[in-house]
Amino acid sequence: IDIMVDPGAENVRRLKEALHELFEDEAVDEISSSDLLKYAVVRYGTPEGVSIDLMAKVGEVASFGDMLRHRQWTTVEGVRIPLCDLRGLLKLKEGTLREKDRMDTRFLRKKLKGEVR
Repeated sequence: IDIMVDPGAENVRRLKEALHELFEDEAVDEISSSDLLKYAVVRYGTPEGVSIDLMAKVGEVASFGDMLRHRQWTTVEGVRIPLCDLRGLLKLKEGTLREKDRMDTRFLRKKLKGEVR
């Protein structure tokens, strides 16, 4: 799971509070604003073995602030959740070197053109 986060201290505090509530894991305390600003990805491994990649920016492509205009909301089990729209995902995937991202880019372009459901 990839989560783009605002690296501000208050937001990171809220993120850690939410992760504590979900996973009751002391490892959450190791997440810091400085690490989010320093590293491309801060990976948190849940006790269940799920990897959550936390990012304040994606290379030089986009920061958290840049991606706010691509935010759309959905509701899951009564909880509103912000997600990245298709154009935002395309922006993040374009120009990467991974084959998986190139395949995703082709799919997203077709999806935006209405060629696939």
